[in-house]
Amino acid sequence: MEIEGLLKELGIEYKIMEDEAFARCPNHFPDRHPSWSVNLKTGVHHCFSCGYGGNLASLVATVLHLSYPQAVLWVNERVGWARVNRWREDVEVTTYAPPAISEADLVFFTDPPQEALDSRKITLEAAKLLGVRWNTEKNAWIFPIRDPYTNDLWGWQEKSERRFRNYPHGVRKSETLFGMAAFEHDSTAILVESPVDAVRLNVIRRGSGLSSYGVHISGTQFSLIHEFASRLVCALDNDLAGIRETARIAGVFKQLPVYVFDYGDSVAKDIGDMNDEEIRWGIDNAVPAYTIRWKD
Repeated sequence: MEIEGLLKELGIEYKIMEDEAFARCPNHFPDRHPSWSVNLKTGVHHCFSCGYGGNLASLVATVLHLSYPQAVLWVNERVGWARVNRWREDVEVTTYAPPAISEADLVFFTDPPQEALDSRKITLEAAKLLGVRWNTEKNAWIFPIRDPYTNDLWGWQEKSERRFRNYPHGVRKSETLFGMAAFEHDSTAILVESPVDAVRLNVIRRGSGLSSYGVHISGTQFSLIHEFASRLVCALDNDLAGIRETARIAGVFKQLPVYVFDYGDSVAKDIGDMNDEEIRWGIDNAVPAYTIRWKD
């Protein structure tokens, strides 16, 4: 749901001029002529007559007579944290990628070589599906970091055997998930830490694998999973950090059914160390998170 949908649900009659929706002010009566407007990109609203203004949550609080925290929850239930996080008054904050970053920057990279693909048990088809590239000078994978809604390029994660880095510095990888462009909406999301493992999952089950670009799952990433998936299987790394984060997810993420990938008797650190049959078994036998007794 976009801002226009929220206005309709609130019962606000409006007219649109460019990026603004104009209406009678919901804060003062009578407002004989439309003196209030809301920006359809940022959600910021203002009345030129009484001075009333603020963000979407403040508008909802006024119209529905809710407390501000209740209004925040009302908005988030309809659009999710990920969209709310983008509707800010500070336009510069919502500028995700520096102007220097564009699709043209990716032309300097190549398709991953067959040797690298074979070493991670992935196919060129799956790599292309998710836009994976290769830095021949550094023998490193290039995993694009993209806007989860528009697919615009924000930057990339470069990963080799010895190191990895996110480019440009400060790119907001925590506000998206790798694999979103190929994810089959309203299906089971299988969440992994590494983008290359998300590619591996798309070899086994196309449109299923998502990566958080690391072990920590942000609130915005939770929101994206909630918005686009019907079920979550956590397949984070089989180490202490991955287990702790899985336990945290099980404790705080209540919006969807959460299951935990079953590593069984495997000593593999992550799904990249497993064969296809072991991965399928781990997915099919994923355990409901609420049935697990987590230890500190």
